[in-house]
Amino acid sequence: MNAQLWKNILDFNIDQPLTEYGFSTRLETENSWTVNFAADAVLEYKKFMYLAATSDFMVSPSEIVDIVWHQHLIFTQLYDDFCSLLGKKIVHVPSTHNRADVKVFMEAKENTAKCYLEHFGVQPSHIWEHSGIYGPLSLEKSRLKVSGIICIGVALLVPFMVCAYFLLRPLYEVLNNPYFLFGYGAIVVLGILFLHFFNRNKFRSIIGNWDDRSFVFNLTALELLYLRKSDLTEVVHGVVNELISQNKVAVMDDGTLRVVNTVGVANSMCFTVLDMLNQWPGLSYPELLVKMKRKPVFTSTAKAIDAFKKYFSRSKVFIGLFAINFTVWFALLLLGITRVITGIMREKPIMIIAVVVVLGFIAACFFLYRLMIDIGRSVIPEYYNLHIVENRRLEGNWEWNYYLLGSAVFATSFLPLADSSKQNSYDASGDFGDSGSSESSGCGSSCGSSCGGCGGGGD
Repeated sequence: MNAQLWKNILDFNIDQPLTEYGFSTRLETENSWTVNFAADAVLEYKKFMYLAATSDFMVSPSEIVDIVWHQHLIFTQLYDDFCSLLGKKIVHVPSTHNRADVKVFMEAKENTAKCYLEHFGVQPSHIWEHSGIYGPLSLEKSRLKVSGIICIGVALLVPFMVCAYFLLRPLYEVLNNPYFLFGYGAIVVLGILFLHFFNRNKFRSIIGNWDDRSFVFNLTALELLYLRKSDLTEVVHGVVNELISQNKVAVMDDGTLRVVNTVGVANSMCFTVLDMLNQWPGLSYPELLVKMKRKPVFTSTAKAIDAFKKYFSRSKVFIGLFAINFTVWFALLLLGITRVITGIMREKPIMIIAVVVVLGFIAACFFLYRLMIDIGRSVIPEYYNLHIVENRRLEGNWEWNYYLLGSAVFATSFLPLADSSKQNSYDASGDFGDSGSSESSGCGSSCGSSCGGCGGGGD
């Protein structure tokens, strides 16, 4: 192995110069990738390019590595600088999918794997064996959606009510209150307890079946925070507070923010905040908060996490779980509704049981809604708290301290600003002259063609 060349490749900063919409941010935004998954993909891309530069045969990237390569080609000057470091121009060879190409690229793929093993060890499966970020989760998409289950339930309600009325009427006629209410309440409580423990065990089983290399187990603290809170405000709070704690931003007496220094800033989120404050000196925090929540470096976090939650909610395993919960609640409410109908037919007082059924319906809606958001709100965060967070906190990373302690880590001068942001809702349409557009490369988008590999030839 050419150790010096590999060190040079590894040290090559693909995000320099730092901008609010640099290489990594664009990669995350356009592909709904998390920060660490994008970093893994870039690292594997560098390894691939090392193989391309040092091999005398064609090498072939994985689909994920190829996405990074396509984007790098768009950043023309950056790619030229990288190739200069490699010592030759690495040519991208797209696949035409004809029979001759298939054989050539299959051989290239096999040669790449052998060469990679020789230089870097076993290829990370989450980058080299899957076509996308969700591959290691092995979640098959369901043809049925949550809305479909609800529609089926609504369609079946009347016929099931009729059947339940004739089946249960003999029992309901001899079972008077308060015995029915006590029995019905006990059944509902048992049903809720059953679903609670069933859902918890099912979620644990689902997570346990996911590949350890999955992006889900390698989220940043801010991504995990957004997963739990679904609010970018919390993310911006953490970044701004850290800048204040590092004495890079100062809070003025009038509550506005000023940049003190920008030395040593290597984080794109921090850079974006400082850049905005430099453009608009004296910007108030509510105004800054609105603008930051529209910047790609922050919205990419929301996009990646929201895409995952949407992907999970459409999986067969979750739809099956939702169907079980919906069916149990359907049965519980049907028992109560049938009691109401029986009372009406017998001209008996129904007010109490009707109120109970309405409350049960509200509880069912709340329970099913929580089930839909539990994977992000509690299941994955609880897994992190039990298995991951403690190790991350020992690294002394401010993001993890913020995730664990929340506003307890806020600087004294920042606390009033964070509180004011909750009380003062600034009009998001006010742009202060900022169009909201982001830096990008001159081409605009990647070519999107499939790639077979590269021959490693030089110009």
